[in-house]
Amino acid sequence: MFKKIVTLIIMVIRLLNGQNCTADDGTSGIELWGTCYSIQNTENLYLDNSGLSGEIPPAVGSLINLERLYINDNDLTGTLPSEISNLNSLIILDVSNNQLTGLIPDDVCNMNINWNASSDFNLTNNQFCPPYPACITNQLVLPQDCADENCSDGFTGLWGWCYDQETTTYLSVGWAQLSGTIPTEIGELTNLETLNLTSNNFTGEIPASFGNLINLEQLSLSQNQISGIIPTDLQNLTNLKYLNLNHNSISGNIPDWIGGLNTLEFLGLSHNNISGSLPHELGQITSLVSVQLDNNQLNGEFPQWISNLNNLIVLELNNNNLSGNIPDNYCDLQNISQIDVRYNNLCPPYPDCLADFENQIVPQYCENIVCPESEVGLWGWCYNIEATTIMRLYNKDIVGEIPAEIGELENLERLDLRYNQLSGEIPPEIGNLTNLLYLQLNHNQLTGEIPPEIGNLINLQILMLNENSLSGQLPESMANLVSLSMGGGWMIYDPGLSLSNNNFSGEIPSWIGNFENLRELDLSGNQFSGIIPEEIGNLSSLLTLKLNDNLLTGDIPNAIYQLNLLDRNTGFPPASTLNPGLNISNNQLSGIIPDEICNFSINWSPFVDDSIVSYLNNNNFCPPYPSCIENSMGNQDTINCGQVSMINETLPITYNLYNAYPNPFNPFTVLRYDLPKDELVTIKVYDMLGNAVKNLVNANQSSGHKSVQWNATNNQGQPVSAGVYLYTIEAGDFRHTKKMILLK
Repeated sequence: MFKKIVTLIIMVIRLLNGQNCTADDGTSGIELWGTCYSIQNTENLYLDNSGLSGEIPPAVGSLINLERLYINDNDLTGTLPSEISNLNSLIILDVSNNQLTGLIPDDVCNMNINWNASSDFNLTNNQFCPPYPACITNQLVLPQDCADENCSDGFTGLWGWCYDQETTTYLSVGWAQLSGTIPTEIGELTNLETLNLTSNNFTGEIPASFGNLINLEQLSLSQNQISGIIPTDLQNLTNLKYLNLNHNSISGNIPDWIGGLNTLEFLGLSHNNISGSLPHELGQITSLVSVQLDNNQLNGEFPQWISNLNNLIVLELNNNNLSGNIPDNYCDLQNISQIDVRYNNLCPPYPDCLADFENQIVPQYCENIVCPESEVGLWGWCYNIEATTIMRLYNKDIVGEIPAEIGELENLERLDLRYNQLSGEIPPEIGNLTNLLYLQLNHNQLTGEIPPEIGNLINLQILMLNENSLSGQLPESMANLVSLSMGGGWMIYDPGLSLSNNNFSGEIPSWIGNFENLRELDLSGNQFSGIIPEEIGNLSSLLTLKLNDNLLTGDIPNAIYQLNLLDRNTGFPPASTLNPGLNISNNQLSGIIPDEICNFSINWSPFVDDSIVSYLNNNNFCPPYPSCIENSMGNQDTINCGQVSMINETLPITYNLYNAYPNPFNPFTVLRYDLPKDELVTIKVYDMLGNAVKNLVNANQSSGHKSVQWNATNNQGQPVSAGVYLYTIEAGDFRHTKKMILLK
């Protein structure tokens, strides 16, 4: 028993203080938290959220080449060891969200960390108390939990820090999880020029003592829970240039005295409970550049004095109760580039200069719109029949049916009504828009069949009807839409033809092969039945084909293998997770898949939400499966495969290690290899210094075509940095190495 106790004590000492050991790369190491780290070669420690507890071992100071130390979000206690100042190569230090106490060693100022950059270090959410080393600014240490601030005369104690009342000009403690009311003592710092308390949990009212801060130029209290009215005392802040009270619960009116803040450039009162009309005194502040008053309860008419603000660039008044008309003198504002007055009661006619901002005005709640004969009224706006070529009403909360009058806009080229709440059927008058290039009605609540008149839109390049409740068979007239391709400009990522997630039924028509310029076809999430038509092979420009989640039967037509399908990069997260080159999962397809499927540039086993998905899953495909998809078939019903002519899988003749795919990669890649016989196989990933990074395979394996994935983590499960890596296979006397590139 005594021996066991001694052994346990020794183990605890090793964990706390570190002990010499031999690292994986064969160099001398130090044991920290149960792992041996090379003293010479350890450059990064990513141990955040690792369940660490106890004190930080002083031995961490032995890692002389350490550049990044992340031990945040653990349960570490005790002090920050002075030995940490030995890490002269350290450029990033994060010990936040632990239970560390005591003083921060003054020697940390000798390190190469940029103590003025919050991205380079984080000490917050511990119990470090003053005095702090001279190199550490207060706003990057707070909040602390210090019982005694011990501030001398001429200093003001705030949140564990003593501020010199004469010399303090800058106080910024944003995003510091501070709570309670704002201390009135801030008013003692009469030389403050900047006060930033953004994104905390402050409650109560703005202290009247803020009126003492007569030198203040920037005041930001946004994103808190502040209530009450704007105190009259703030009228003393005549040097104020920036006032941001956005995202609080401030009530009352905008005070008249605000017009006396004649140096103000930014006024932010959005997302509060402010009511009443806009005071005309605001028109006296000609220095204003940005006015954010949206998401309040403001009422009254749109102000005439707005034309006085010659420097105005941003005006946000949306989501209020403003009424009447926008005066023509608004057009006198020459510098305005962003205006949003949506969701008020502002009705036509609108000033001519707002034509470029129509999407920031509609929809309005206007009744009995009267438009001249040359115009048509739609959703609170009068559109010129001859001149209107674009109608972009994306995500405007428009409800009701699509008016038949839309067919009068005969020169319309782009109609974008995506992400609204439109219901009813697509009006047949849509067929009058023969100049239309882009038609986007997706993400609504449309019902019924596609009108046959849609076949009149022979110039159409994009047709998106996905995410509705449309039904029936596709009209024969759609065969005329031979210009379908894929858009450019701001629609560059939109499919050429998307009918996904509706209730379309019947067979996929053979005329689908007419769309030779089409680059993306998405028919997924419907009730299409029957076979995949051979004519799909005529779509010579096709890059992406999605037929998943239907009722399709039969084999994959051979013509498909003539296409150049590939995972398409949309500029969003990895294309393989969002835009697969071929997805035919969740159907009733059958037969044997030929090896030609491997000619597609497709990642058959992508990660989505940390899980592998299959683009072939839930069908009736029979083995043998081509090597590129043998690990990506998911669930297959093979009960009838005995009736299918089976062929034996050809075993590889020699060992092979293929190029990683994709390469370059992020966040994963697939390593394929061939084994001509049963063998003990070892596959490892190394960095360019020869350090072992990840052990992928170390086991006896049977002969055949194999693959393994690497998700860009090391043996400790931590993400590795971008760069060039080597991967090596050893099997008997066979050894081979290849390169791959990780991008982040």
